[in-house]
Amino acid sequence: SNNPAVPRLLSLVPRLPEKVAVRLINQFGSIWTILNTGDTELLAVSGFGKGLLQKLKQSVGKSCDS
Repeated sequence: SNNPAVPRLLSLVPRLPEKVAVRLINQFGSIWTILNTGDTELLAVSGFGKGLLQKLKQSVGKSCDS
């Protein structure tokens, strides 16, 4: 993907597979949208599980929805 958001997302989330980053950006359009999307919707993205969700939240200082 030539979308500049993909490498930014990869640098934000340790061990996020590139193809999953591409899927997230393709589906949500931007990192900002991803960060403001509910956990359930994010977890519906193939390959994006709870561990990666936690890393994403930690890297931006948000807590997971309880």
